Amino acid sequence: MDILETLGVALGLGALAGVNLYLTVLLTGLAIRFDFLQLAAKYAELEVLGHPAVITVAAVLFAVEFFADKIPWVDSLWDSIHTIVRPAGAVLVAMAALGELEPGLEVVGALLACAAAATFHSAKATARLIFNTSPEPVSNVVVSVAEDAAVVGGVALVLLNPVLAFFVISAALVCLCLVTPQLFRSFRANAYLMWSKLRMPGGLGVGKGSDPLPVALSADEDIVLSTQVDRQPYRISWAAPCITGKTKRAAGVPRNTFGKLVATEEDRLKIVFIGRRLFRHVAWNIDVAGCEVIHQSQFLSENVVVYDRAKKRQITIRFPRASGDLAERLALDLKARIAAGGAAVSDRDALAIAGAPGDADSPAGVEERRVK
Repeated sequence: MDILETLGVALGLGALAGVNLYLTVLLTGLAIRFDFLQLAAKYAELEVLGHPAVITVAAVLFAVEFFADKIPWVDSLWDSIHTIVRPAGAVLVAMAALGELEPGLEVVGALLACAAAATFHSAKATARLIFNTSPEPVSNVVVSVAEDAAVVGGVALVLLNPVLAFFVISAALVCLCLVTPQLFRSFRANAYLMWSKLRMPGGLGVGKGSDPLPVALSADEDIVLSTQVDRQPYRISWAAPCITGKTKRAAGVPRNTFGKLVATEEDRLKIVFIGRRLFRHVAWNIDVAGCEVIHQSQFLSENVVVYDRAKKRQITIRFPRASGDLAERLALDLKARIAAGGAAVSDRDALAIAGAPGDADSPAGVEERRVK
């Protein structure tokens, strides 16, 4: 039981340090300094956190983090700086909590604290990056305050009941490990879209006007696509690089997955998304018959939303802001396909059916390629 209590303190403080290192150190130091916590002999090394210099530095740094953490994008920059600081600080706090144990147990405790801090920090940084994409700052402030409150409650639990804290933190780690792949995909997608926007602001880019829509597929993508198309040979209308976004009742189409959205001339009421799962390409069919197609400009991306009102099904396809023209042209093409009931139409008629502005005599830029 003594070992479990010691690991509970080390793991708990380490995990909380991954969320907010300075608040964790500050609260623990104040509890020790003002005798709110009577340390057992085995926790004697934690008394260093109650030193006035440690408390002062922790208080100043927490004050800086308190304001930085509530400003969109500044908080993400702050988190990136602390990617190494928080796990390293968690190890120092954990080593103090472990005290004089066998060397093997000290190493295990330090590793657990570092892993817990890194996991909690990664989840926090990813979640904040996602919330930063919302146009209003209120959600960011609410999440930041909730994180601070969770750290306050967590420190109290660790210091008052370390055994319970051990099981609570362990359960939280298991949950985070289960959702980590989704969080990582979300972080990767948003980071890519943010970097694309910084490099090439919205409205700039390739694929303007009557330029041909992209049709290129790799050999692996071509093979996977052939299993999803009913007829052979088939002609590709377009194959646009994209990222899947928010989905509802979409028959397993994953979120935040990089891939290509492909349309063919033979199955005009069906599009195929080709992405990667683990180490192989996988394709998902998307039936667009009877659906509404909307082109939306968001903060980080240009979205094409396919919504089936009858089935309450929604699929969002995201493109970088620089590819706004491409997203608009794909949305117009999908609208024309749906309005024509899947029948092939000319470029001129497609623009008229979709209600596209501008000159209907200009080519739609749909390039065909025969796959044998």
